Amino acid sequence: MRTVKLYANLLMLLAAAMLVGCNDEPIPPVQNDKQAEVSAEVVSISDTTLEFSVTSTSATELRYIFAESSEGAPAKESILSEGTTVEANATVSLKFEKLAPKTKYTLHVAAQNALGSVYTYQEAETEESTKATLKLEVSDITESSANLTITSSNANEVKYLVVGEGVERPSNDEISANGEAVEPNTEVKVTLTDLEAGTRYNIYALALGNNSRAESLFSFSTLAPEPQLEASLGEDIGYDYATINVTAENVAELKYVCIKAGSRDVTADQVLKNGTDTESGEVKIEGLDEQTAYEVYVAAKGINEDVIMAEVITFTTTKNTIVYTLHENIIASAYKYSETNYYLTFIDEVNGYTLYADFYVEDGAEYLTSGEYQLGGFTAGEISMAYTSFKLHPTDITTVTFGSGSLNVVATPNEDTREVYYEIAGELVFSDGNYVVLDFAGLVDGIALPKIVEGAPDGAHIFEVKESIQPTRYTGNVVPGEYYIKFTDNDGGEFRFDLLLDPAVCENGDALLPTGTYTTEQFNLSYTDFVTYRPSYKTWTFTDIKVDVTTEDTNHTIIVNATMVNGGETKPFYMNWSGEIKVQ
Repeated sequence: MRTVKLYANLLMLLAAAMLVGCNDEPIPPVQNDKQAEVSAEVVSISDTTLEFSVTSTSATELRYIFAESSEGAPAKESILSEGTTVEANATVSLKFEKLAPKTKYTLHVAAQNALGSVYTYQEAETEESTKATLKLEVSDITESSANLTITSSNANEVKYLVVGEGVERPSNDEISANGEAVEPNTEVKVTLTDLEAGTRYNIYALALGNNSRAESLFSFSTLAPEPQLEASLGEDIGYDYATINVTAENVAELKYVCIKAGSRDVTADQVLKNGTDTESGEVKIEGLDEQTAYEVYVAAKGINEDVIMAEVITFTTTKNTIVYTLHENIIASAYKYSETNYYLTFIDEVNGYTLYADFYVEDGAEYLTSGEYQLGGFTAGEISMAYTSFKLHPTDITTVTFGSGSLNVVATPNEDTREVYYEIAGELVFSDGNYVVLDFAGLVDGIALPKIVEGAPDGAHIFEVKESIQPTRYTGNVVPGEYYIKFTDNDGGEFRFDLLLDPAVCENGDALLPTGTYTTEQFNLSYTDFVTYRPSYKTWTFTDIKVDVTTEDTNHTIIVNATMVNGGETKPFYMNWSGEIKVQ
């Protein structure tokens, strides 16, 4: 320790002034004062503290400035104007703590009174520390990593733990037991990896010395990732809604605005302020006007506060389309107009709808075959646009035709039952955009595989007599022995044969048709024919015919095998009927 005392020379100023006045009063005596004195000395020194004793006399004010010696000496005037004031004309103790070890510090002191001011200083150096020290620094922070610098001294062990924000502070024992160890008493650099982006972390470190310990905490946040945003028009657009697809990553806020096209410019900030909250994925925008152009703006605010906006999406809503869906319980029937034409009727009794569909198949098809039938003309694989129509109510007189569409037919024939099971589905569209949906499954009345009749030739036309119409023998304008008989089938077709017998064997034709086998030569072929009305009107003639008749009492069994011809078309004809013949 050392003490420096500065004694200022005492200046005595004696002044006499004579004031001459009209009253000739006496002059006051001269005042004699001492110059202020101040001294400072070091009382104690440690690695982190310095204590001084300052004594002043004849001073009206005493101030000091304490700083590292490397900063230089302040001016006396600065001390008196900016320094810290302490009690004057006394001995005061000044203690400075938390100082850096092994560092020089200077105490600058100034005192003053009416005669002037004086200055002194005292320098001292802290001792070298033996306590453990610890310092943490973090640099080069990215989204997933950071560089940690650990500086320690007077330590036997240094460990650290990195935990996410919100995790309870670990105790020193936990840090010592579970922390990562680094080399003590030096500067160590560690790269922290696999960090979460945009996350705050706390680093807790502990340095243990012989008789001391040091703790340190450093908090930092990884960089938030750049926001990513994409938006595109979805596949589903209706008359009052549309869908968009939004993909967003690293965003804290995501919104969209849908406005009519061309109405105004929109900024990302406006979208975030006034838009509708949304999430990544398919977004359905509802409440739109039909046949109207729209623009959709999608904006996001990133975790890092950046604001971005996707490319504007444009679309136009569709017309408000009305869909007529036939109920699942449909009655279906068919009328065969020709060998290639099936006219089907689908009746929905629940809704009152009726759909008429005019199908065309390949020539020679035995039934309405499987396939995709397009609305069009009259060729195979088409549905006639002219004769395919829809009736909304059963009482409607007129029907509405279609402008486009198709029906898919799946036909499954059953060789045992001779039935054909159908699945017919599709859409037929009106010219105004409204459309009919059909989804039928079941049997269609009027369509079946050709019947297999025992004894009938392959490919023969099987004539089935309609039970409600009794075959008739016409007796007017006939010759003796002539049997002119007409049979009617289920489609309204008529088979007529004109048999000429010997009057002697049939009582001139008054008897029932006799039992026997009759061949072509016994028939008048000019009046023997077969007329069809369905699927088309045709008259078939016969080139040869054989009729086997068995008559018991009034009952006849008649089996006909013949060859019928229409133009260039020839095919077998077969009938097997039993019953009574009406005479007219």
